[in-house]
Amino acid sequence: MESLITTPQINLLKFIDDSKTSQIKINQHISSPLYREQAEKRSKMISDIFYDLLLVLPKGDYYCGRVVIYFVLNSEEDTIFLDYEFYSIQEIEVNGCNVPIDPDAADLNDLLNHKYFVEGSNCIRIKYVNKYKKTGIGLHKFIDPSDQKEYIYSQFAIYNAHKVFPCFDQPDLKARMGLTLVSPESHENLSNSQEIIQIKSKSSHEECEELLDNYNLGFAKDLFTGGYKISKFSNDQLMSSYLFCIISGPFDVHSREENIPGRDTKLKMRYLCRESLKPKANKIYEDVHEATLTGIYWYSDFFGTPFVWEKYDQIFCPEFKFGAMENAGAVTISETSIPLEEYTTNKCLSIQNIVLHELCHMWFGNLCTMKWWNDLWLNEAFATYMSYLCVDQNQSLSSKTPGIWIAFNKGKQSAINIDTLSNTHPIVKYTPHTDSAEDLLNSITYGKGPSFLKQLVKIIGIDLMKQTCSLYFKKFAWQNTTLEDFVSCLVESSEGITFEENFNLEKFCVDFLNSKGVNTIYAKINENEEEEEDSTCVSFIQKQGVHSSKVNHQLIDYCIISKNSQENSYDFNYYSLMLNDKRNYEQRVEHSECSVSTSFVIPNSGDHAYIQAIPDNFLIKELQNGLLSKIPDEVDRVIVWRGIVSLCSKMKLKPSALMNIIYENFPDEENLMIQDILGPCFFSCAFHYLPRARFESICKKLCLRYYRRILEIAQKFEEEPTKHYEELIKVLKSSMINYLYGNEQAQMATKWLQKGYITDEEDKIVEALNLTLSDRHKLLKEIFQYDSIDLKVKQELLQKELDVDKSDTAHRLKICCDSSIPDLENKAKVWEMIIHPWDYQLSIYDYKEYIRGFMAISQWELLKEYEDKYLEALPTFADCGDKEYMDTFVSEAYPKFLNDEDGYLQKLEEIYSRYRLKDPIKYDSFLRLVGGQQYEYIKGYRSIRNYEMQDSDSDGQEGAPQPCTGS
Repeated sequence: MESLITTPQINLLKFIDDSKTSQIKINQHISSPLYREQAEKRSKMISDIFYDLLLVLPKGDYYCGRVVIYFVLNSEEDTIFLDYEFYSIQEIEVNGCNVPIDPDAADLNDLLNHKYFVEGSNCIRIKYVNKYKKTGIGLHKFIDPSDQKEYIYSQFAIYNAHKVFPCFDQPDLKARMGLTLVSPESHENLSNSQEIIQIKSKSSHEECEELLDNYNLGFAKDLFTGGYKISKFSNDQLMSSYLFCIISGPFDVHSREENIPGRDTKLKMRYLCRESLKPKANKIYEDVHEATLTGIYWYSDFFGTPFVWEKYDQIFCPEFKFGAMENAGAVTISETSIPLEEYTTNKCLSIQNIVLHELCHMWFGNLCTMKWWNDLWLNEAFATYMSYLCVDQNQSLSSKTPGIWIAFNKGKQSAINIDTLSNTHPIVKYTPHTDSAEDLLNSITYGKGPSFLKQLVKIIGIDLMKQTCSLYFKKFAWQNTTLEDFVSCLVESSEGITFEENFNLEKFCVDFLNSKGVNTIYAKINENEEEEEDSTCVSFIQKQGVHSSKVNHQLIDYCIISKNSQENSYDFNYYSLMLNDKRNYEQRVEHSECSVSTSFVIPNSGDHAYIQAIPDNFLIKELQNGLLSKIPDEVDRVIVWRGIVSLCSKMKLKPSALMNIIYENFPDEENLMIQDILGPCFFSCAFHYLPRARFESICKKLCLRYYRRILEIAQKFEEEPTKHYEELIKVLKSSMINYLYGNEQAQMATKWLQKGYITDEEDKIVEALNLTLSDRHKLLKEIFQYDSIDLKVKQELLQKELDVDKSDTAHRLKICCDSSIPDLENKAKVWEMIIHPWDYQLSIYDYKEYIRGFMAISQWELLKEYEDKYLEALPTFADCGDKEYMDTFVSEAYPKFLNDEDGYLQKLEEIYSRYRLKDPIKYDSFLRLVGGQQYEYIKGYRSIRNYEMQDSDSDGQEGAPQPCTGS
């Protein structure tokens, strides 16, 4: 660790000249994760925290800060420490005493000697220089390539506030923050609260001195040079450090004011995006506003607590790390939510969901905040589930976006995929430090947590959930909470309510939230042997998963399908059953109206339980008679599809048989949400489950199947130009392009790009099949993989796109295409960038595109040598100290098509064992990615591929459909 030498060469106000920064010696300090034990100890020591923060945000790579930290020290029993990460310290002062900066000091906290602090009120002042981030955390700067304008935004969750200013960066040390920003005059400056003072460069010397007096910086007179302004924000509301927000840039602003419940004055609401995206963002603002206002009214009623924040901004940010972030009163949202072309129904649903999810956080997360990160589910599970429930309960929203619970199933299935691994974890996970907490931003939290709440509402009813939420906020507003706090409110609200025999509500909640893994439900119609007369029953068996720690009670619906062979029709009847908490225990329910030979069961109809629902053999066989298209409930069709895929992953159905079912049925599915969600899932199954030769074969067949289906829908669209057909064509095109594989289809894609249309089988242009922006980008990425297409032709097509599109999206398209050029020298050059991203100062968005282009799936032979090179680079990323780059490299740069899986897995296991022995807590995130998901997925996929190659089908489904033979 280098010493903390000051850098007086950097002037705090005269914006830094990039050409001179290379001459400045900057001494970077990279923070370590915060451990839970440290946080618990510090939480007892200090209270009543207030931050007074000034940031000077110049052009260039660096910014400057001065923070004044006021707090009360409750005990002098231990040493005070700050969380921080910056490039140099200028000054330190504690309680009026200047703290000498020792050049040999390795840590700021080494300088904060115990002797400076007193029991009671304390004050720390620190002046420092820091650097803008490129990884989407801390203070991120983005330069718009279309107009060179600069945009700055913060991302502080989970443990990143201290990367912008020294602070006590843990959720249970809530504080108030006063913020002053000095920025270019053209910028809109925002924070959590209202801007109360704005002084521009033409303001008087006295005004500037008065505003900046507390910081003692001595540069107010320089404001007369012009070109920048000062913004000061109020500081009244209490929040955790990860919820603070800093935004600055020449944003386009769309303002509204609305009356809301519990407030005498109108709520100020703003929507912001960068100027170059204004025309596209304007398409969605009305839907965003409607969802926001509807959500405020509905949440205020459902939670029994009004919206408490003084204003509400929603800012669309470039290169954003997450989908969105719930900063109190100033939500930041990824620009990827803004449609770059057609504004479709599925896109509308996605935007609704994001807006309502972040809005719900203004209650769950911001008003009541988890005490430590192990209870992150209290934030995220509620925000996710409630956002879906809000759409479902408000007809003005649900009428625009049918299929809300199909979208919910996508998150649940992602959780199930993780929950089948050996290193899965409960919803409430032991979280030793903040790096481990970052790993909770996964599908267990966002998929399994909301699934628990959906099951809970199924059991207790929506009215009781409403009472529980109201009591929770009444008791714990502005406080930090735990699992026990919510469960206690649930138990109190349910007093006097009788549930089914042997069901204990409190035990159910605690067991579900603290158990890991997923279980499987099998249902079958049998002869009822217990009855003297001929009768039938439905048998249910809940089998405990391999890595599941418990079988829980769950209330399911199930659908019995009865076939009328004479009329070639089906009857659908629905029932409910409380599954017991005994593993492998058969529950029988009499259904005398059923027939063993002509009736079928869909377990978990409606998708209320968190469970894998497996269809029986008879239902699988009936798919060949067109049953899928006749199931009236769209969610149930998804449940059946998920069950068929589960059979394949459990090696009870050959992958080729699965692909045949998909080939025969799925392209005919007309539900937009089902196509959008399951289409990529089925391609992933083909890619991972099939041996390479069979994968190539099925790609050609399914690509042709989708192509002919698109032509069919295009014909219908010409006859009846509805929005549904238009959007169906779009989603089917996306699936077809996924299956483009091989030189022949690359030639076809090149021809389409040259014409700007998908042509029919006689090579004629079909007007309804013009190539959209996303179509062209996907096709370009496909053809650049193949050397059968002349490089000059490919580059001309790419340049044609770049000539009309100067956006960052086009910039990343070029990165991906260039990285995929099948040339050994090119691959070697790109690989150097991939293994040294910090040397090239790559943003995470650009970094991912380099990897995606490099890892082109058709280039498995060309990339063979990089299997070992990937393994050689893993230790560098394990120890690099940058979690964002580590996560991206480990999870996205691993070889997708392995040539020697046994040898690769053995080496991967050796690396895993070495770091587990070294420090299993420190390397928790790295071990999860390497030893858990990557190792187990590769091993599991190999087993499925080997099963596919077996001649016999003794373990498979009797009478399973045969491999696809479509022409």
